[in-house]
Amino acid sequence: MALFLRGTRAKQVQIALRRPLWRRSSSVPPAAEPEVIPAPPPKELRRLFLCAAIPMVGFGMMDNFVMIQAGDIIDNSIGAKLGLATLTAAACGQVCSDTCGVAFGGVMDAMVMKLGLKQPQLTLAQLNLRVSRLTRLAGALVGVITGCCIGMTSLLFLNLEAAEMEKRMQELTSLLETLLQDGPEIIGVDRISLFMWDQEKALLWTKVATGIKGAICVPESHGLVGEALRLKQLLNVADAYEHPKFSKEVDMMSGYRTRQVLAVPVMKNDHFYGVLMLINKRGEDISPFDTTQERLGLLMANHAATFLKNVDQGDGNLQRTSGRHPPSRPK
Repeated sequence: MALFLRGTRAKQVQIALRRPLWRRSSSVPPAAEPEVIPAPPPKELRRLFLCAAIPMVGFGMMDNFVMIQAGDIIDNSIGAKLGLATLTAAACGQVCSDTCGVAFGGVMDAMVMKLGLKQPQLTLAQLNLRVSRLTRLAGALVGVITGCCIGMTSLLFLNLEAAEMEKRMQELTSLLETLLQDGPEIIGVDRISLFMWDQEKALLWTKVATGIKGAICVPESHGLVGEALRLKQLLNVADAYEHPKFSKEVDMMSGYRTRQVLAVPVMKNDHFYGVLMLINKRGEDISPFDTTQERLGLLMANHAATFLKNVDQGDGNLQRTSGRHPPSRPK
């Protein structure tokens, strides 16, 4: 009997071993309960907010400061010479700012570490919670906005009007140089000079002059240019050496022989800016300037006055030199 039971037990074991694994047991292990992650304490969330905000304050300050300063330098130098728009200069300043951010990012992080900020005592699972992610994002946003606003205070130390005025003056010089370079060919004269009037110093000085290196500065009552200023009218002189107001000093220094002179006041809306001087007809022609040349001279003076008026809209520095008498031809 014992042998029979022992053989039956052995057969049962052999049959059980031949069954597939999934049929050997009908019992299913219970599902594991999800791990409960404790909510971060408010104190640790505040620390997380500060640790995310303070580094971004430094980055925001550096970003805006570098962008403003670099953009201003580019706008007043390369931008004025090449005629770049202010937005283009600002974009170039942003390139400099981003470059500094990449180059000095490690330095900024090291400075923040020296502050000794207490890091939040949170587990990795707690840091991945939605509330922690939103807190970190809010801190970064508040920090970078605050830093950018602080960096913008550098605008208070920039003379924006003077910078804009300098840019306009450089643009004006370029335009007037083009005008006066093409003017002699159009009008048929040998030389053209534009004398600006400085009323405070009682001087007339050349802004642009063809055929002359350097500038000429004379008293406001000196020579034919001073006479045109005093009369506020066009002067057409057939022979300069025969006119009592003509000054020979410049001819003596340069070796140039002045014959005909056409002096045209430069005015716009009753504001007097200077005198446009047209000297010598081309070739050996000794006749006075004709009516057509007078009209062309008045037209060129009007264009120059328009450019000067545009500059004058900056801070009114040119308006203080203006007069109140329109140009006219002597009868």
